[in-house]
Amino acid sequence: MSLSIPEETLDGLRHGARDALIDMACRLFDADRISKPEATKLTGLSRVEFEAELTKRGLPWIHLDWDETYAKEFEQIARENRPPSGDEERQRI
Repeated sequence: MSLSIPEETLDGLRHGARDALIDMACRLFDADRISKPEATKLTGLSRVEFEAELTKRGLPWIHLDWDETYAKEFEQIARENRPPSGDEERQRI
């Protein structure tokens, strides 16, 4: 599939066609429409460069599938591994 953008539209972009392509790839990745490898290939950037572009835009590098079961397991692990509060520490001494 190819995408045609009129030359006058590209000329009117504030930061140029390359930045528009990077921005589009970042937004598609953020929307979970394309994978990170697909996005990096689309932009011609390395993985590290693409992750830097995501960071610049305040977007996450990874997507987690937070279903209810996973969230409950995560909360349980966090509770079990949290550092002791000051009161608990004094009780152990």
